[in-house]
Amino acid sequence: MGPLVGQRSGTVPVETQLLLARCAGEGPSEPRVFFALLPLVAGAQRATLCGNMLSGRLSVHVDSGDPDVRAARMNDALVIAASADPYEAVRRAVCAASERVPGSFRVRSAKRPPAHLDYFGWCTWDAFYSAVRPEAVLTGVRSLRAGGAPPRFLILDDGWQSV
Repeated sequence: MGPLVGQRSGTVPVETQLLLARCAGEGPSEPRVFFALLPLVAGAQRATLCGNMLSGRLSVHVDSGDPDVRAARMNDALVIAASADPYEAVRRAVCAASERVPGSFRVRSAKRPPAHLDYFGWCTWDAFYSAVRPEAVLTGVRSLRAGGAPPRFLILDDGWQSV
Protein backbone atom coordinates (compact mmCIF):
# COMPACT_ATOMS: atom_id res chain seq x y z
CA MET A 1 0.00 0.00 0.00
CA GLY A 2 1.25 3.47 -0.81
CA PRO A 3 0.07 7.03 -1.33
CA LEU A 4 -2.76 7.55 -3.79
CA VAL A 5 -4.44 10.66 -5.16
CA GLY A 6 -8.06 10.69 -6.26
CA GLN A 7 -11.13 12.87 -6.63
CA ARG A 8 -14.04 10.64 -5.60
CA SER A 9 -14.73 8.97 -2.26
CA GLY A 10 -15.91 5.82 -4.03
CA THR A 11 -12.40 5.21 -5.36
CA VAL A 12 -10.73 5.04 -1.94
CA PRO A 13 -9.01 1.62 -1.81
CA VAL A 14 -9.83 -0.98 0.82
CA GLU A 15 -7.55 -0.98 3.88
CA THR A 16 -6.96 2.79 3.67
CA GLN A 17 -5.39 3.88 6.95
CA LEU A 18 -5.39 7.67 6.52
CA LEU A 19 -7.43 9.89 4.23
CA LEU A 20 -6.73 13.56 3.68
CA ALA A 21 -9.59 15.22 1.80
CA ARG A 22 -9.84 18.77 0.51
CA CYS A 23 -13.22 20.45 0.37
CA ALA A 24 -13.60 23.70 -1.51
CA GLY A 25 -15.56 26.53 0.05
CA GLU A 26 -19.06 27.42 -1.15
CA GLY A 27 -17.86 30.63 -2.74
CA PRO A 28 -14.68 32.52 -3.55
CA SER A 29 -14.64 34.15 -0.13
CA GLU A 30 -14.85 30.83 1.75
CA PRO A 31 -11.51 29.09 2.26
CA ARG A 32 -10.93 25.46 1.42
CA VAL A 33 -10.88 23.05 4.34
CA PHE A 34 -8.86 19.87 4.73
CA PHE A 35 -10.24 16.90 6.62
CA ALA A 36 -8.00 14.14 7.97
CA LEU A 37 -9.82 10.86 8.62
CA LEU A 38 -7.80 8.43 10.70
CA PRO A 39 -9.21 4.96 11.46
CA LEU A 40 -8.20 3.57 14.85
CA VAL A 41 -6.97 0.30 16.31
CA ALA A 42 -8.30 -0.57 19.76
CA GLY A 43 -8.16 -3.88 21.56
CA ALA A 44 -8.82 -6.74 19.15
CA GLN A 45 -10.40 -4.49 16.54
CA ARG A 46 -9.05 -2.24 13.85
CA ALA A 47 -10.83 0.10 11.51
CA THR A 48 -9.96 1.03 7.93
CA LEU A 49 -11.60 3.12 5.23
CA CYS A 50 -12.87 1.92 1.87
CA GLY A 51 -14.81 3.43 -0.98
CA ASN A 52 -17.74 1.92 -2.83
CA MET A 53 -17.57 2.49 -6.59
CA LEU A 54 -21.29 1.80 -7.11
CA SER A 55 -22.65 4.13 -4.44
CA GLY A 56 -19.75 6.59 -4.48
CA ARG A 57 -19.72 6.51 -0.69
CA LEU A 58 -16.94 6.10 1.83
CA SER A 59 -17.26 3.42 4.52
CA VAL A 60 -15.50 2.51 7.73
CA HIS A 61 -14.71 -1.19 7.92
CA VAL A 62 -14.05 -2.76 11.34
CA ASP A 63 -12.37 -6.14 11.62
CA SER A 64 -10.68 -8.24 14.27
CA GLY A 65 -8.88 -10.54 11.86
CA ASP A 66 -10.20 -13.46 13.93
CA PRO A 67 -13.51 -15.17 13.08
CA ASP A 68 -13.97 -16.04 16.77
CA VAL A 69 -13.84 -12.37 17.84
CA ARG A 70 -17.13 -10.70 17.04
CA ALA A 71 -18.49 -7.40 18.19
CA ALA A 72 -21.53 -5.37 17.24
CA ARG A 73 -19.66 -2.07 17.54
CA MET A 74 -16.34 -0.36 18.11
CA ASN A 75 -16.43 2.61 20.46
CA ASP A 76 -13.66 4.63 18.84
CA ALA A 77 -13.34 3.61 15.21
CA LEU A 78 -12.41 6.90 13.56
CA VAL A 79 -11.16 10.39 14.34
CA ILE A 80 -11.77 13.31 12.02
CA ALA A 81 -9.93 16.63 12.20
CA ALA A 82 -10.26 19.73 10.05
CA SER A 83 -8.06 22.72 9.26
CA ALA A 84 -7.30 25.16 6.47
CA ASP A 85 -3.76 23.69 6.60
CA PRO A 86 -3.47 20.02 5.52
CA TYR A 87 -0.50 19.40 7.83
CA GLU A 88 -2.42 20.80 10.77
CA ALA A 89 -5.43 18.61 9.95
CA VAL A 90 -3.23 15.49 10.05
CA ARG A 91 -1.49 16.67 13.25
CA ARG A 92 -4.85 17.21 14.94
CA ALA A 93 -6.09 13.77 13.86
CA VAL A 94 -2.96 12.07 15.20
CA CYS A 95 -3.23 13.97 18.51
CA ALA A 96 -6.89 13.00 18.81
CA ALA A 97 -6.04 9.34 18.08
CA SER A 98 -3.40 9.39 20.81
CA GLU A 99 -5.98 10.69 23.29
CA ARG A 100 -8.81 8.36 22.18
CA VAL A 101 -6.74 5.18 22.48
CA PRO A 102 -4.85 5.61 25.78
CA GLY A 103 -1.53 3.83 26.06
CA SER A 104 -1.20 3.26 22.32
CA PHE A 105 1.34 5.96 21.50
CA ARG A 106 2.45 9.47 22.38
CA VAL A 107 2.74 12.21 19.80
CA ARG A 108 6.17 13.58 18.95
CA SER A 109 5.59 16.85 20.83
CA ALA A 110 5.05 14.83 24.03
CA LYS A 111 8.39 13.01 23.72
CA ARG A 112 12.00 14.00 24.16
CA PRO A 113 14.10 13.71 21.01
CA PRO A 114 16.46 10.72 21.00
CA ALA A 115 20.00 11.60 22.14
CA HIS A 116 21.58 10.44 18.88
CA LEU A 117 19.89 13.33 17.03
CA ASP A 118 22.50 15.63 18.57
CA TYR A 119 25.18 13.89 16.52
CA PHE A 120 26.06 13.61 12.86
CA GLY A 121 25.07 10.31 11.31
CA TRP A 122 25.28 8.85 7.84
CA CYS A 123 22.70 6.83 5.91
CA THR A 124 24.05 4.69 3.09
CA TRP A 125 20.97 5.00 0.87
CA ASP A 126 21.90 8.21 -0.96
CA ALA A 127 25.46 6.99 -1.53
CA PHE A 128 24.82 3.41 -2.64
CA TYR A 129 21.08 2.87 -3.08
CA SER A 130 20.62 -0.91 -3.12
CA ALA A 131 24.28 -1.68 -3.90
CA VAL A 132 25.50 -1.52 -0.28
CA ARG A 133 28.79 -3.40 0.13
CA PRO A 134 31.00 -3.59 3.25
CA GLU A 135 34.09 -2.21 1.47
CA ALA A 136 32.17 0.77 0.10
CA VAL A 137 30.67 1.58 3.51
CA LEU A 138 34.13 1.52 5.13
CA THR A 139 35.48 3.76 2.37
CA GLY A 140 32.60 6.17 2.91
CA VAL A 141 33.13 6.33 6.68
CA ARG A 142 36.88 6.86 6.20
CA SER A 143 36.19 9.63 3.68
CA LEU A 144 33.83 11.41 6.07
CA ARG A 145 36.34 11.07 8.90
CA ALA A 146 39.18 12.40 6.72
CA GLY A 147 37.00 15.35 5.76
CA GLY A 148 36.50 16.27 9.41
CA ALA A 149 32.95 14.93 9.73
CA PRO A 150 33.20 11.52 11.40
CA PRO A 151 29.74 9.96 11.70
CA ARG A 152 28.72 9.02 15.25
CA PHE A 153 26.13 6.57 13.96
CA LEU A 154 25.44 4.74 10.72
CA ILE A 155 22.20 3.65 9.07
CA LEU A 156 22.74 0.78 6.63
CA ASP A 157 19.90 1.14 4.13
CA ASP A 158 19.69 -1.00 1.02
CA GLY A 159 16.15 0.10 0.16
CA TRP A 160 14.66 -3.38 0.24
CA GLN A 161 11.17 -2.14 1.08
CA SER A 162 9.11 -0.54 -1.67
CA VAL A 163 6.72 2.32 -0.96
